[in-house]
Parts: sequence; structure tokens; C-alpha cells
Amino acid sequence: MQKNKLSLLLIVISIISLTACNAIKNAVTARTPQINIPFSCDFCITAYDDMELKGTMTRLGTGMWEMNVTSPESMSGLNIKRNDTGMDVSLGELEICIDQSKINQGAFAELIFKAIDSCAALSEITLEESENGLEYTGKVSECPFIMTFSADTMIPTGISFPSINLEVIIDNFSPSTNQDISETTPIVTEQTAATVST
Repeated sequence: MQKNKLSLLLIVISIISLTACNAIKNAVTARTPQINIPFSCDFCITAYDDMELKGTMTRLGTGMWEMNVTSPESMSGLNIKRNDTGMDVSLGELEICIDQSKINQGAFAELIFKAIDSCAALSEITLEESENGLEYTGKVSECPFIMTFSADTMIPTGISFPSINLEVIIDNFSPSTNQDISETTPIVTEQTAATVST
């Protein structure tokens, strides 16, 4: 009986040791995201299990964005422009101008823009390894998000908002050199530290 207890204790200790080593292995030292610049990229947004949007997204500076939807056909041509005074949304001849104070902070475009801007504002972020790359966990407008970065380039490859079932795949990231980011207005956002998974 005593021998069985000793064997069980050794197994428990070995499991705890392996888990601890795994946590240390997965931890990544703080790195600098390469996104505090004007850039453009392709995106694929999936939400609510049955919605998928594709198009291009351009960051002109902090809080300065443009998003163009190319797919599905029913929403092709949807254009969203964001600046420090508000948001302009147009589709064909229909155009809506939304004042800064009336923007829905939970709108998918606003969440995506603010998540990237919040990461861009940090000189260093703490990440963890995952099968998708390096992950940073943060929060904007009380909504947690996970941003995935390429381990080689530290440019974003995707963003997910698990609590609202919203995911964004980012592709063809391309820095722009014809915009002056220093003239833009910063956005104040909330931050949370990344959690290392075991």
C-alpha cells in the first residue's frame, strides 16, 4: 500500500513538473509589434457563424482607417472611413456620417480598428506561443481580443474576439510610406496582460 502511494506521488510530481516546463517553454519574451505605421492588408472577417466579409483595410494612422468590402456580392462596394471626428459609411449612393460620440463601440469595424491601434501604441507586448503563431491578449471597449503575430516579422496575421464570435484573418500586409502617422490623433484604449497557457 505504501509503495502504491509513493508511485502515485511520483506520477503527480512528474505531471506537475512537465506542466511547469511546458508553461516556461511557451512563454515568449516581450517583443515590439511592427504595426505602428501606415499599412494596408487584405482581410477575411467571419462572424455570427454565417457571415463572411472579404476586402481590404488601410491604416492611415492612429484612429485613421479605411475599409473596403469586396465580398459577398451583396455588400461589395461597402466603404468605411474612420477618423478623429467620426465614421463615414457608404454603399453605392447611400452614405451615412456618424459623429464620434455616436459610434457604436461594439461595431465589428470599430473593434478591429481599436484592437490594432491599442497594440500599435505599445513599445513592447508580452506574447505566448500557439499553433497559429505568437498571441497577444488585450481588451478594447470591454471586449477581450487575441491578436496573432508572425513569429518572424511581428506583423499581425489575425484577430479574434471570442466573446462575440468574431474572427479576422489578415493577409498581404504591406507598409505604406506616403502617410504621416505623426499627424494623427491617438485613441485611448484598455490593455490586459497576456496569459500563458499550460
